[in-house]
Amino acid sequence: MSSANISANEIPAAEASAHARGHRVRGNTELIAGSILLVLVILVLAFGQFINHFDYATQNLPEAFSPMSATHPLGTDNLGRDIWQRLVYGGRVDLLIASLAVVFPFVLGVILGAISGFFGGWVDMILMRLADIASAFPFYILIISLVFVLGAGAQSIVIAITFVSWVAYARLVRSETLVLTSQEFVTALRTEGFTTSYIITRHVIPNVLSQSAIYAMSDIVMNIGVIVTLSYFGLGITPPTPDWGQMMSDGQQFFAVGQYGMTLAPGIAAVIVSLALSWFGDGIAKLLKTSN
Repeated sequence: MSSANISANEIPAAEASAHARGHRVRGNTELIAGSILLVLVILVLAFGQFINHFDYATQNLPEAFSPMSATHPLGTDNLGRDIWQRLVYGGRVDLLIASLAVVFPFVLGVILGAISGFFGGWVDMILMRLADIASAFPFYILIISLVFVLGAGAQSIVIAITFVSWVAYARLVRSETLVLTSQEFVTALRTEGFTTSYIITRHVIPNVLSQSAIYAMSDIVMNIGVIVTLSYFGLGITPPTPDWGQMMSDGQQFFAVGQYGMTLAPGIAAVIVSLALSWFGDGIAKLLKTSN
């Protein structure tokens, strides 16, 4: 068969494959909605500070509790600080910490899970017993206890979440690695003398990352909830750096006088970001499922 015939046969197949991928994306409402909402969130957090010229920490007591206006899109708080600027900057802080608090347990859990599933035996037993110990206590109680011991702040939050959250990734990767190591190509690699580190890093881990990456999306959502909760109780980000949980806690005391903006604005923002990440993660999972 000539190369021209091969190309002629391959083109319709490639077009059909592209059409099928496009159809899966167009029919994936979670992915579309999540992507649009996530892009909007990123744009607001990246460029929202240019809406006005105020600084998030600048106090102006004569303008305390100013209503929403062109100057102050969300009004001001009890100290005359611009709520919009504090919302934008606090969102950056919370989302950055939530993302960092996923990266470390993700990397640690993937490595330990791959090692556990690949070697089995006593290595698997020790690592899984460590996972059992880390998950033996209620999630929030353990994190609050660790942050209380380590002290408030971003570093303590990341350490506490990493200490607890690596378990889910390790168990997920371990179960997939157990299936993968029974495949013939892994046996062939061992027979041909490839090192264990090479097999794990070049063949095992790349083939078990997809489910963990999808789970990481929901983990960011959970981390945002943890960060906001800790800050609400005074164990999170330390002032004067703004944080959504801290803003809600500060604003709650002014409900009685009809000032709801300080609490509602960060609360609604947290819900929107959580929806964006949840829909995007669900959409990616649905896309991978339909492509298999």
